Parts: sequence; structure tokens; C-alpha cells
Amino acid sequence: MRNVVLFLLLVFTIGFAHRSASACMCPGVNPDIYPPDIPQSRIYYRDEFKGASFTGKVLSSERIPSPLRENEKVQEVTIEVDRYWFGVGHRVVKIYTPADDAGCWFAFKKDESYFFIPRREKQKLYLGVCTYATFNRKHDGNYVDFMVKMFGEGKRYKPKK
Repeated sequence: MRNVVLFLLLVFTIGFAHRSASACMCPGVNPDIYPPDIPQSRIYYRDEFKGASFTGKVLSSERIPSPLRENEKVQEVTIEVDRYWFGVGHRVVKIYTPADDAGCWFAFKKDESYFFIPRREKQKLYLGVCTYATFNRKHDGNYVDFMVKMFGEGKRYKPKK
């Protein structure tokens, strides 16, 4: 019994130690778990993927009726972009995610920075099947490194004064 309790405590601790947020990530996207094939990934993101890749800080998050599907609620997350590789045309963007523990929902925290790779649906950026977001901290820098290996340093917005 004691071993079971210790095992559960270990599993619980490890779960909190790795603070990535998966929005129904497809296998092969997470460089922590699946070392990517950089040439194949470059082809996919350049030619097939319809979406964006960027890092930024969450300015706000609120539950709203979905702009994509009737009778569905989503979280509208407003992000100040600091670095991007593709799919971003403005410093401040909005992405949409499932709301309240539905599907791939994740509670983004205001003033926290994240790496995002959402899909574009009906001219909106949406985190859902085969998309990904993670905390943008040094221990998760491999996501940024992944994009740098494929597309270079990316573009940066100058900090607001």
C-alpha cells in the first residue's frame, strides 16, 4: 500500500513539473517526445499547414460564443506577439480554443508567455486537433529551436515603449 501511495505521489509530482499545454497535439509535433524530421517538418509547415507559428504574452482570455461553430462556447485568447515565423500580420492577435475542459481546452494565464502553433479556420486562428501551445520558458525553448531550425530566427516586434 505504501508503495502505491509513493508511486501516485511521484506521478502527480511529475505531472506538475512538466508544464506544457497540449491542444490535441498530433504525434511528431512535440520535439520533447518525438524528435522531428526537420526536412519533412519544413515541407509540411511550408506547404500543407494552414495556420501560424509565434510566441507571445496572453493579454486576456474570455469565454464567448464561437465565431466558428453555432451553439458552441470557446475561449477567445488575446495575445501580444513578440516573435513569429508565419501566419501573423499584427502585433496583437486573437486565437480561439475549446472552453471549460471541453476537448483540448487549456486555461491560458494572463501575462504568461507561450509558444503557439494554431490552425486557421474561416480566417480565425484556432487551437484544436493537430495544433499546439506550450509555456515559452527556457526549459521549453526546444519548440522555438524547432522553428529556428526550419525557418530561421523569425521576425520580432519591437518592444512597446
